Amino acid sequence: MSKNVLVTGAAGFIGANFAEYFVNKHPDYNVIVLDKLTYAGNLDNLKKVMDKITFVQGDICDFDFVLELFKKYGYEKVTIQQICKACQITKRTFYYHFSSKGALLTGLNDYLGMHAENLLSTVVTQNNNIETLWTLVRVYCENSQSYGFHLIKQLYIQSLEDSSTHFPNDMYLYPIAVQLIKNAQSQKEIQNTSKPEDIAFSLYHGLRSVSITWAFENGSYDLVSEFKRVFITTLNYQHSL
Repeated sequence: MSKNVLVTGAAGFIGANFAEYFVNKHPDYNVIVLDKLTYAGNLDNLKKVMDKITFVQGDICDFDFVLELFKKYGYEKVTIQQICKACQITKRTFYYHFSSKGALLTGLNDYLGMHAENLLSTVVTQNNNIETLWTLVRVYCENSQSYGFHLIKQLYIQSLEDSSTHFPNDMYLYPIAVQLIKNAQSQKEIQNTSKPEDIAFSLYHGLRSVSITWAFENGSYDLVSEFKRVFITTLNYQHSL
């Protein structure tokens, strides 16, 4: 299987020369060239190797864009040197803020939770408590699938290696779930009469289990559909979602 290498800022003078050197020196590698094509970048610098590379126009400081790159080409191929070059910082500065490249993954933990407040505002108008809760969980699962199992797997590995990292950043769902389950029980929406805290706890760990298995089985099943079965069974919910 061919290996991937990502060259950032490669439409500039230095980057283009390095890309040309690397392509000729390592013809067995798949070379992905990334450049924002600002004043310093020019595709003419790459014309000698354009048929031997994969060119991607974009900004490595754009988090969503970088996520797409990780999904497509693999997190493992991006080096700290490339990150420092793209951000125009020294390695000393990088290590002042992060202990390793893996520590950068914890930033995604915060990113995954950034949209929680916006998401809540879109579903609070729903009348059915369980449908509201399912919407929250479903969107969470859909987001995980959109990031891809490769990246989610790396995030889980990072959380195992660093006990201070809590991934995924889904604990914001827990108190919301408890309140929605309480409401659902009082309104006879579900048959499960266990403590709301215990039901929410079971849902949380059910989601974690399904997500881990999905990631380490390389996305072998649809995450939303699989957790929907767990969700309905745990709540003993008698209606369709």
